[in-house]
Amino acid sequence: MVGWMNPRVPGSLKAVLHVLAAVAFLHLHGTVSQTPNVTTEATVVNSSTLAATTPVPTTALFPLSSLNPPSINCSGFNASLCNSCMPGYYANTTLFPDCYCCKELGEVGQCQSSCQKCRPGHYQPNNSSVSCIKCPIGHNSSTFGNPECSPCRPGFFANQTGMAVCLPCTPGTFANKTKSSQCQKCPKGHKQPEMRAEECHECEVGSYCNQTGCKQCYPCPSGTEAKLSGMSECDACNPGFYKDADNIQLCVPCSAGWYQLSSGSEACTECPAGSFCPCATCEPKKCKPEQYCPSGSSEPSTCGDINLYYKDPNTQACRPTVLLIALIAAGCAACLALVTGSALSVYCKKTRLTKGETSSPETHRLLHTEDKTEEPVYQGL
Repeated sequence: MVGWMNPRVPGSLKAVLHVLAAVAFLHLHGTVSQTPNVTTEATVVNSSTLAATTPVPTTALFPLSSLNPPSINCSGFNASLCNSCMPGYYANTTLFPDCYCCKELGEVGQCQSSCQKCRPGHYQPNNSSVSCIKCPIGHNSSTFGNPECSPCRPGFFANQTGMAVCLPCTPGTFANKTKSSQCQKCPKGHKQPEMRAEECHECEVGSYCNQTGCKQCYPCPSGTEAKLSGMSECDACNPGFYKDADNIQLCVPCSAGWYQLSSGSEACTECPAGSFCPCATCEPKKCKPEQYCPSGSSEPSTCGDINLYYKDPNTQACRPTVLLIALIAAGCAACLALVTGSALSVYCKKTRLTKGETSSPETHRLLHTEDKTEEPVYQGL
């Protein structure tokens, strides 16, 4: 049996094989004998010194690649190079590496003392790998040793490869599906004030947003309104309506006796004196001579049919006539006489009672004549 030990070179057979791995050819020079005591020598030379070698009885020249020691766990090794292990294998030593396969998914090895887990933002779905793969756009991997990346959920995005975490959508944007590479801006007439949004909301009635990516909606200016939700522009108030401030209120109609012929108005106009305004969108109409129309009239008025009033041409108001004044004066005089007579009657009654006249429950309300007759005199009250 051929031996591989040299007493002058310490080391094991494995060590010798690793040292010889870099030699291209091996020249063996030996003496073969049939005697029990056999002396065997091995001389390692290269091809350049082969010609100078003295001929020997037996000579063998073969490539080292034919040697495949059974103690090595993987093939294709090269002891002179650290990265000799096959893809997916690692070396557990640095001087004389033995190759071992990385068996767990998400791990890679290449001339390392142990298999390494893929970093966040990377993954490896196969074993026996030498590198990790960056997570694709729209995906992330937040832990070490992931065999796969996770898709970004709605409200988040990843706009480049190798993302460890998905980023949240900012206010004014949204992502309504998984694996989003970017968030979308809210369309016109919509808003989103929060982060991580999956959708945007319509502007409320009375508000608007005229651009994309709105975080909030704005109240319609004075003279305008938004009757529907989700409006990108406000509409002008119709004729006969007005709005006097920037708010979410709708336009209101003009009051009776007021009008507005234009759209987008902040106020209505009062109908002038001498005219009346039958509707909020009607032009003022002149009153007839027998009618009177003070300012703010929605319809004309008359001063009566019995000539008790007349129309003042300056103020367009009804004034009392002389007849009405006389009637009022006469009525006041009659009232005065009636009141005076009643007061005198009461006074007379009280005067008689104070002079000693007796009265009974039956007769104390009666006055008698001076001739002492039994005929009563009735008082007025």
